[in-house]
Amino acid sequence: MTSMSEEFIAHYEQMPGFQWGESVPTSTKTLDALVEQYGMPNFCAIDVEGHEPEILQGLSSPIPTIRFEYHQALDRISTKCIERLTELAEYRFNYSTDEKRGLDIDGWVPASEIPGLLRAAPKNGHVYARTGLSTASRHIVI
Repeated sequence: MTSMSEEFIAHYEQMPGFQWGESVPTSTKTLDALVEQYGMPNFCAIDVEGHEPEILQGLSSPIPTIRFEYHQALDRISTKCIERLTELAEYRFNYSTDEKRGLDIDGWVPASEIPGLLRAAPKNGHVYARTGLSTASRHIVI
């Protein structure tokens, strides 16, 4: 497992038997830079082990559908993601704790409802946010 999130790293350092390895320098690009290079995607999956809020700070225009990972023990991270997305557009939300089974709730809820649903979820998973449907075919997976 790798992460650029100090909060994520600190949380997992406290887990029995878990030990981080060496640090490795890496380069990054903002979502805006990726959109400029490849065009606006219809769907963007973000799975960066706690660094999701920082990734979303690099986005200045709403992507129609975004998926990001959430960890119940680190609910502040998912709350920051939800807040950032609502700064960009009027997103509606859903989540999945088991992607093989699909979304956990019927319908899409406003930002105000999703944090409570995530806290009550049976385990970690993914949050889906969407502004509407699009026919664009480009996807970004981070």
